[in-house]
Amino acid sequence: MTNLEEWLKELYDAAEAYLAIHEVDENYWVKKEFPDSERTYNLIFEISLLSFKQIYPLILSFKPYKFTSNENYKKMNNVLLKLINYLFRTIIVKDLSPSHIEGYIYELVSNNINGISYHILEAPLIKKESSLRKEFLSALYKPSFEQNNVFKFIQHRYLYLQQGTDGIKIEKNLELEHIFPQTPSKEWENIKEWKGILDDNDKKRLYIYNLGNVTLITKSKNKTAKNDVWSKKKVAYAKNNKLFTLNLDNTLVEFYDKDEILPIDILERSKKCIEFLDQNKTFSLGDDYSKNIIFNFENNDWEFEDN
Repeated sequence: MTNLEEWLKELYDAAEAYLAIHEVDENYWVKKEFPDSERTYNLIFEISLLSFKQIYPLILSFKPYKFTSNENYKKMNNVLLKLINYLFRTIIVKDLSPSHIEGYIYELVSNNINGISYHILEAPLIKKESSLRKEFLSALYKPSFEQNNVFKFIQHRYLYLQQGTDGIKIEKNLELEHIFPQTPSKEWENIKEWKGILDDNDKKRLYIYNLGNVTLITKSKNKTAKNDVWSKKKVAYAKNNKLFTLNLDNTLVEFYDKDEILPIDILERSKKCIEFLDQNKTFSLGDDYSKNIIFNFENNDWEFEDN
């Protein structure tokens, strides 16, 4: 085993050991001595969500730290976060799947190994369009991506932030739930606002593959919710306990008293999610946050607010 392979194994072991210990005993010394290891675990899980097959050589090319102090975790988390944000924004802005950005990863690996670009924000591959905040939000609002793992990644970040500094651990067996189903039941045809959309495949796709239409849910609840209308789905969501999804997602809580979810609700939820993510600098690459970004309803797009 090479030193790099040993380090990667140590990274996994440390994060997974923290998770196991944390679930058994919250007062265990690991939590006290290495609180940032939980963030490491979540970042590793995000890497697996996006299925970056070539990302591990890239991580190793950052001259990784040994985990002998909590400060080492913090440093590694900063590097991982910037790296993941860069790759994710490349996916969204360039309309690529995770598997199609391996060329970008290879170039980053080569640059780092050769000492050309140690800091991710200085990497020459970060093109102008993928580092502009407004363009990124616009691409996020008008997604053409249909990969469930991309949506699941966004939801992971979104729910993690909503729970405060302690965050949550999104288990791997959680499934992506489409509120407006990919194959709607006949009952959706009784809602006049959805009728015209159901008859138009292009329009239907715009709502199905929309950030405002997805959330994370347990497998059993997803099976119970089926392709039903909202009045039935919300009962399935709340059954037994509401940990996933309602208690974790403030935007869905707002829908709970509704008997129906309409197309406008999906779009409004998408705007709220994006606004929340932007305000929390969730996918930041050193963007300028001196100006607020608001949604212009006339142009159906995001724009900078006038001072």
